[in-house]
Amino acid sequence: MSTHCLRILCLALLTSIWTSTCPADLHLVGENIPPYNYVDSHTGHVVGLSVDLLNAAAAHARIKIVEIQQMPMVRAIDQARRQADTCVMSLIRTPEREPLFRWIGPYAVNHWVFYARDDFTPILKTLDDAKHYRIGSDAHGRKTAYLKSLGFTNLDLAPEDALNGRKLAAGRFDLWLVGLYQGQAFADQAGVTHIHPVFEVARVDYYLACNLNISATTAGALQSALEAMIKNKEAERIEAPYVAAAP
Repeated sequence: MSTHCLRILCLALLTSIWTSTCPADLHLVGENIPPYNYVDSHTGHVVGLSVDLLNAAAAHARIKIVEIQQMPMVRAIDQARRQADTCVMSLIRTPEREPLFRWIGPYAVNHWVFYARDDFTPILKTLDDAKHYRIGSDAHGRKTAYLKSLGFTNLDLAPEDALNGRKLAAGRFDLWLVGLYQGQAFADQAGVTHIHPVFEVARVDYYLACNLNISATTAGALQSALEAMIKNKEAERIEAPYVAAAP
């Protein structure tokens, strides 16, 4: 083998070793899910509980997050599948999504609830009780798919969940299926008052879903950092202000 070819082989080997052992810079994407990830109206930056937790974990793991973007979930999933070192924040892990990503977490929990107007007097004892009422939800979300899987047909679907606060207040439907924190945030943004959560439908875990080509070193370092933060209560301290602001 010539000296030139040997040098090329050695360089390729060193590059391979470096790539597999050194954490990569990450790009994070996600939809508008306050308070987990959303755009701060004053700074224009994506902020929130997921952002705080993942920034802290990345710092512990000595990983640089070079960009955080907000976009519709369909686009975020597509971008993370196509672009190396790109991950979707605050994604629910499902059987159909399982083979599409390398999963890191879980690191946060969301509570799906029914919101109702303050003048809604029925008491929901089971989820089936809600089948007697008109329910608002977002057209493309996992929450809607969950209700449909349970036989719910009395659905009023909007292209964005942020539109449903006004629809509930206007009497377009009786119950609004939404995340506990998102419901209050969307209502506040729309100037909607006199609504409140009346029934918890489910609890779901949030994960960071990364491109399948993310290095094992990067994924492992982030996973270990998040687990350590949960164990030493750092994650709980980061989450505390968001929990305190919940309805």
